[in-house]
Amino acid sequence: MKSRLNWQFLILSALAVLFVSCSKPAPQQQARMEKVEEFRNGLNVDQVKQLASSRVEAKMKVGPQFDEDARAAELIYDRYRLKMEDFPKAPKELEQLKDEFRAFLDLETEAKFPTAKLEDFRRKAVTAYPLFEVGSQITVKTRRGSVTGIVRAVEFDRIKVDAQLILFRDMLSPTDQDFDEQFIERRRQHFLDRQFNTPRSQFRSDLMARRVGGAFAKDFFVRVNNRWIRADRLQETIFKAELAKMRHKFDAEMRGKYRAEVTAQLREEGFID
Repeated sequence: MKSRLNWQFLILSALAVLFVSCSKPAPQQQARMEKVEEFRNGLNVDQVKQLASSRVEAKMKVGPQFDEDARAAELIYDRYRLKMEDFPKAPKELEQLKDEFRAFLDLETEAKFPTAKLEDFRRKAVTAYPLFEVGSQITVKTRRGSVTGIVRAVEFDRIKVDAQLILFRDMLSPTDQDFDEQFIERRRQHFLDRQFNTPRSQFRSDLMARRVGGAFAKDFFVRVNNRWIRADRLQETIFKAELAKMRHKFDAEMRGKYRAEVTAQLREEGFID
């Protein structure tokens, strides 16, 4: 019985030695475990995160930065085909450009429709639409014939030519409207508009429509939401939100890259498993 117990003791002792030798880590693994143990004894989880964050932020400061000016220039070229490297050193303000363009339109319009011709058309309008009043020489055609003479009086329903009274309702030409100053003025104005003012205005409008885009683009102005904006101000207005999204995306990509690098460094240094 005693002999049997001795054998059991020897077997258990051998197994214990074998277990200890098998569970003992390799020297490199042992060093890593000691380093991790030392780290874990010195820092808590929050401190580990703080260390990682500080390294990421350090990389963000020294790494490539988002070039907002360059991205804005790309957006401006893509949308308006304006190269910001050609932007004038002394750019014009909007009011100055408007004044210059108005002067150009005035010059071209005056060359095509000289204002001096307006007087000729006024004389033609007076000839085409005469106003008859007291003292006018007139020939009145009536149902009974015609009367020629000087208008001596104009009343509500009749006129007096020399000594003869003629009712408006009996007149074929001229009519009672030809004695109405306001009516005649409207007809003359209509004549002027049709012959001179409207064509002149239409010429100016057409010229402006054809030339305004190119004229303003030459000085780096673009039309946005019915208003003119100089190209160098698009960055802080029209493209502000889009550039902010681009910056956010760029920073997120760089931060993700640096986090991966820092994680690998901390693992290599034995700070994390």
